[in-house]
Amino acid sequence: MRPELKIIELIEKYLRNELEEKDQIEFEKRIESNPEFRKEVELQRDLMNGIERLSLLKAIERAKIKYMRGKWLLKIGLGIIVISIIVVSTYLFVDQNSENSSGLYKLNEVGEPLWSDADRYLPKQEFKLNIESDTVIETEGGIVFAISKNAFVDENGNPVKGEVDLEVKEALDPASIITAGLSTESNGKPLETGGMFYFNARKDGKSLNINPQKEVLAEIPTKEIKSGMQLFDGKRKKDGGINWVNPKPLERYLIPVDIHTLNFYPQGYEDSLANWGYNVEDKAFKDSLFYSFFACEEEESTNLSKSYSMIWYGDRKIILKNYDPDGFLMSVDTTPYKETTWDSLWVRNCDVVEPSDIKAFWNDKFQNTNIATKEFEERLRFIHNKNILRLYIKNLHLPLYEIDSMVLQQFPWDEAGRFLLFHKRKDGRVKIKSDLAKNLSSYYSEKSKLYENSVRKVYRKFWNEERRKDMIAKQKQAQFSEDEVKRDYQNYLKELNLNLDEAYRQLGKPRPRQASLPNNRYRAALTSTGWKNVDRYVVASTQNRESLSFMDKEGNKATIKYQDVKVKVQDINSFDRVYSYVLSKGQYSFRRMKRNGDAFGFKMNEFLNYKLVIIAYQKGEMHFALQNISAREINIKLSPSNEIELKKVLTEYGTKQSRRDVWKDQQYESFKMADQARRAKNDQIKELRRRLYPVIFPSIGQAIPESIEE
Repeated sequence: MRPELKIIELIEKYLRNELEEKDQIEFEKRIESNPEFRKEVELQRDLMNGIERLSLLKAIERAKIKYMRGKWLLKIGLGIIVISIIVVSTYLFVDQNSENSSGLYKLNEVGEPLWSDADRYLPKQEFKLNIESDTVIETEGGIVFAISKNAFVDENGNPVKGEVDLEVKEALDPASIITAGLSTESNGKPLETGGMFYFNARKDGKSLNINPQKEVLAEIPTKEIKSGMQLFDGKRKKDGGINWVNPKPLERYLIPVDIHTLNFYPQGYEDSLANWGYNVEDKAFKDSLFYSFFACEEEESTNLSKSYSMIWYGDRKIILKNYDPDGFLMSVDTTPYKETTWDSLWVRNCDVVEPSDIKAFWNDKFQNTNIATKEFEERLRFIHNKNILRLYIKNLHLPLYEIDSMVLQQFPWDEAGRFLLFHKRKDGRVKIKSDLAKNLSSYYSEKSKLYENSVRKVYRKFWNEERRKDMIAKQKQAQFSEDEVKRDYQNYLKELNLNLDEAYRQLGKPRPRQASLPNNRYRAALTSTGWKNVDRYVVASTQNRESLSFMDKEGNKATIKYQDVKVKVQDINSFDRVYSYVLSKGQYSFRRMKRNGDAFGFKMNEFLNYKLVIIAYQKGEMHFALQNISAREINIKLSPSNEIELKKVLTEYGTKQSRRDVWKDQQYESFKMADQARRAKNDQIKELRRRLYPVIFPSIGQAIPESIEE
């Protein structure tokens, strides 16, 4: 047996798993070490698989229509229609002869009674389609044809209508090629094939031609895209073979999808939001948040040796400066907000891709362009430089791989390895008129700038308004604190005078009245005490709200009693906020009780009559209770109420001042609650923006400190 036959037999045994373990190990080592031998194994595997597949095809009925879909089917991810192939035979009948017993017409497409072995022996697949709509069909071997509406014309060049019959024959593997007697030669020179197929169309038995104003695109499955592939026409030879002639360069067209189904958010944006508990199904929220970001803002500089820029981070502005001549940041200065400098910091000078740039093309204007493709979506994940993005926008008429080459030439430092891989893939383009591409490029530039300025304007207006509200809140807090101090002092004086009057009454002595002192007076520090009287003790008792028992030199006794009162509110934890007040006609105004856990406490003066007022809120609804304080421990059940009833009760009881002050206190507490919610929301916004900043701007995100002091 010849050596080459022994090798074939050995390979077949390996592929059928018939080798012993020792021989199989040796065989696989040979595959690893010998590339030529590895190619022989792969060829033999393809041949064996092809023979098996061919036997199956012969048992299958001829396929009818597999796909009758409109052109929008192309927009849901069929992928690339035209791929690089070496040898493809395209036949269109131009004679309306009937088929003979072998399934062949009397004359071939050039009007000659000459047929090849491939015409006779390859199985035929038939399809019917309505040519008045865009259609996609798929063959048994996986070839996909995208056929435009009105893609066929009759012999007079008139578009045909209605149903059309298609016939396809294919040879995509070594077995099919060999059994059909095909060869891969062009005028005696060998070719490397990427697959061969035969394609024709008829209407009512009459042959059709492809409309020169339309197109039929084919996607041929292949394991590997190779450069330099061309499209050949098949010319039959008298010996039954085919000579491949008229090579044409292949352009790999891209199939656009609905641009709104693409994901142009930065890598990790949606995942980050999901991890932090946000609803990533809410596109309106995602868009609103994403488009609110911007990275930097250029300012004019009178110093030509330096370039200055600003980055808005949260609601604060960071000034970036000291760029080298190539536009790279060498240091950062946030004066007057914070003095700091980073060494060896490299940030592109305001050339980062902004969300406003994305918004400018993520719309219907860019449907059916290179932008509305999965291939561009892949690239955008690695495009962080605004000038790189502009290359793809301004060159919509060019194949993507050519723009990839521009990126490599002009921006070698930006993901060079990634764009080299993109370039090698030879991704093509979506067919678009050059004037339309130019108009879209201008549209993008205008809209990008418009969106960018609009976002900055709205953003600054929002934070300026929030700072104004912060100032109002501080002013109200200061006024409330001042009123509270004044009210407490007035209440203290009222109660002190009441206690002094009562103490002197119990002692049986008139209370002395102090004369007003002149403004100009001497001051001296006392180191010892002299005469003592009840005033000093009553003052201490009133200030500390503690009971007093005093006896003078004559044995007269005076007492002042303070009693602890505890108020419990039923279901207190079901309310959003609860306030407890004590009102007394002997007081200047109200006193608010301090809350301790689920109860309120207060020390009641025995000489005063108190009313207890409880006001609570539950989901915005007011609840209210009013009663006399007559026991040390009180349990209160609140009832729904409203502001009108509250004002009525306060009018009936308490002084005019106390009514007014309780109402003012409630108004301030409502304002404070709303303001706290506003501040909390702003803090949440700032925190979310801080965390998202390096996600949206990965090229400069690490240059921004995690926290910046106000």
